Amino acid sequence: MFFLFILGALLIYFIYLYNQFIKVHNKIEEALSDIDVALSRRYATLTNLVEVVKGYAKHEASVFTSIAQIRQNPSMQERQDVDIRQMKTAVQLIALKESYPELKANEQFLSLQHAIFDLEEHLAASRRMYNSNVSMYNDLVLSFPSNLIANMIHAEKEEYFEADAEEKNNILIHMK
Repeated sequence: MFFLFILGALLIYFIYLYNQFIKVHNKIEEALSDIDVALSRRYATLTNLVEVVKGYAKHEASVFTSIAQIRQNPSMQERQDVDIRQMKTAVQLIALKESYPELKANEQFLSLQHAIFDLEEHLAASRRMYNSNVSMYNDLVLSFPSNLIANMIHAEKEEYFEADAEEKNNILIHMK
């Protein structure tokens, strides 16, 4: 009887831990989806900003072509690459306003500039949420006794969303 009680308790604990893996893994996927949504929104906003700036800076073709080349990709490294390229393009577009005084006063430009800053905040929050969920998941994968179940269900550590070395440097944008 005692043996059946222990066996039942272990089975319930196994089910609990297995469900924890599923729950946290789903949170990781949700947070990753939030990052993808933020990157897509940033891409759309940058595309609109490009159209506004084009009227003022027809010769700045390199900035405009860089936004056209950014694409969404499924792997974490490719997501991080898209993030970095979009951030650099946003910085270049916002920096162009120094060369075009009439652009500084353009309401559409200012509105899009504020939208980019809001999107950057949302993207940063999405990255933090993703990394927090990855941390919880990796704790389950690596800590005892949940690591035994992780091995049985072939769960592996997830990658964190990390900033590139270039992205860690401060970018100076002159605002007037």
